[in-house]
Amino acid sequence: MRILHLISGGDGGAASSRVLSLLAGLKTTEDVRLACLSDGSLAGEARARGIPVLVLQGSRSAAVKQLTKTVQTEGVELLHCHDLNASRVGCLVGKRANVPTVSTVYSQPEFDCGGGLLAALKRESRELRALRRVDFRICAAQAVADALHEHGFDPNRSFVLADDDPAKQKEIYDTVLRRTARAAARERDGVLICGAFGKGNSGDNAILQAMVQTIRDLDPDMPIYATTRSAGKTAREAEVGAVHTFCLWRIRGRMKKTALYLSGGGSLIQDVTSNRSLWYYLYSIRMAKRCGNHVMMFGCGIGPVRRKANRRLAAHVIQKYVDRITLRDNASARELERMGIHGVPTRVTADMAFLVRPASEERVEQFCADCCVQGRIDLSERMLILAPRPWEGTDRHLADFAAAARHAARTYGLRPVLLAIEPKKDRGVCERIAALAQEQGGIQCPVLEAPKDASAVVGLLRRVDAVLGMRLHALIFAAAQGTPFAGVSYDPKVAGFVEYIGQGHCCSLEQVSAERLCAMVDGLMQASREEFRASARRLRALASENCEEALGLIQ
Repeated sequence: MRILHLISGGDGGAASSRVLSLLAGLKTTEDVRLACLSDGSLAGEARARGIPVLVLQGSRSAAVKQLTKTVQTEGVELLHCHDLNASRVGCLVGKRANVPTVSTVYSQPEFDCGGGLLAALKRESRELRALRRVDFRICAAQAVADALHEHGFDPNRSFVLADDDPAKQKEIYDTVLRRTARAAARERDGVLICGAFGKGNSGDNAILQAMVQTIRDLDPDMPIYATTRSAGKTAREAEVGAVHTFCLWRIRGRMKKTALYLSGGGSLIQDVTSNRSLWYYLYSIRMAKRCGNHVMMFGCGIGPVRRKANRRLAAHVIQKYVDRITLRDNASARELERMGIHGVPTRVTADMAFLVRPASEERVEQFCADCCVQGRIDLSERMLILAPRPWEGTDRHLADFAAAARHAARTYGLRPVLLAIEPKKDRGVCERIAALAQEQGGIQCPVLEAPKDASAVVGLLRRVDAVLGMRLHALIFAAAQGTPFAGVSYDPKVAGFVEYIGQGHCCSLEQVSAERLCAMVDGLMQASREEFRASARRLRALASENCEEALGLIQ
């Protein structure tokens, strides 16, 4: 591989020493050369280490002309820039010579400014503009990558390399060349995922993380983008290109470039949240298809769609614009049949949240220490997780949940823990149940807020004895780890999931009583964990087939 490294030629500094170290390591296996925009000690040191050096003379335009000729005549495959001026020159040369450009970013642009506020703003603007013009970016630290993603840089074109390991650097070069060739060979490429992401619900964010990880396992070079309520955070946490949910003109622009549109997972086709929510997702499906994408409803739940006009609209859009459907339960398949949808290839698989990988024991311990907002959790204790949520009728049954917590503690020696899957909504309900358990029976129930990183929640649920919850994703996370669970159904999706998995027990919110919840705790403690584990293995395999079905549309 023939790589040309470009630097201004400044003497000293961390960037210069790192460049020399990197070139010294690469030259043993690759054909590397250093080009400097000015002569100095850096060029001299490079020559002393046996690295070929080209010093560019004259103005910037002259340097661009000379470097372009060098790249073309010597067959350079990739141009690697190492500072602001080098990036400016490099992107011009790359476009003229038709070679990919890479720029290493050594520090966060917003913190690398001096000379007062106005000078800082101008410098940041220049640096960000230069970085946007290069094809790929290599960040010297994860914090640098996070800052760039917050600025709207595409994570699909960013890498993190915290040291000057030549082997890792070569892997990045190989990836850059591979992705560049792929982009040149395909008129459209990439996938846009549309879902309820960036709203603070760890379950929905977990679906995105699982989708991204599984797609990248199957196709590591696939560009992935997502719609989200929090573009900067989603880009940073999921490492995908992010577009705000309601920035429709940007979404449409992205759809004109991608090849595949995935609507899901989760329950997007429903009008319980609002009519507007359903209309938005249906409109997005239609827009994606009209922009030339293959469209798939992906590992999703269907319904309830209660209004007749909404049912007719949903049936029309799905029938006309959707190419393939995978569903997370049989109840969703029955709902599609009742809506009159036929002829669209449909499979029942499993929710993508089954593929969220549990965090390490150290990460789970840190999660319990950092996110326990009431009480204290000792991971050596046996635990029952309760995951309630606010809903119409929940307030009437808070004492019943508290009774189940007391029963678990007194009868089985379990520590009841209240888990707020969506902290902003669930924490109040969790704290009220914990207070009732304390007042009525002297049982202390810690309250735990789920972090954005769902893998920590999964890691916790993997080690507890049982889960009793209203939140669907608490039940899914438990089921995925073979942990016995029981559900309280406030929405058909909860009962549908429990029915589909064939394990666990479920009752409706209207049927809840202290006696019934205590009996469900008894059932959980008598359940066979091995049967739950066998079911988990089956459903994880089905969940992975969602992505195989999706990529099958475009490969």
